[in-house]
Amino acid sequence: MELYDEDSDTSEIATSAGTALTPFIWQFCVATYDGTEATPAINLYINGASVHDGTSVETGAYVSMDDSAIPVTFGARGPAATAAQSLQGRLALPFVTGKALTAANVTTLYGIGRTLLGL
Repeated sequence: MELYDEDSDTSEIATSAGTALTPFIWQFCVATYDGTEATPAINLYINGASVHDGTSVETGAYVSMDDSAIPVTFGARGPAATAAQSLQGRLALPFVTGKALTAANVTTLYGIGRTLLGL
């Protein structure tokens, strides 16, 4: 997950170094952000399991995201207008919630998704 600060052209980036996505199978990926601007806590989950501890790497002096005309971007890295990398594959049912999800929330949503898809 990348939080981008347009004013200072900086970002907070959280990645999972030890867990890669498996090609050609359905995977439930979740990124949560606690809303803190200066030192955000970002958590990553794959198939309901935590794969990241909440820390992130700051590029430059990240302050906060900005309320601007640039849209939220899924499946790409970097500012929306000039994405540095794009997802090679399919992305289904992306959504945004109004709060940071807990690990229990993510597990529940993963179970619901498996049921709905018949997996």
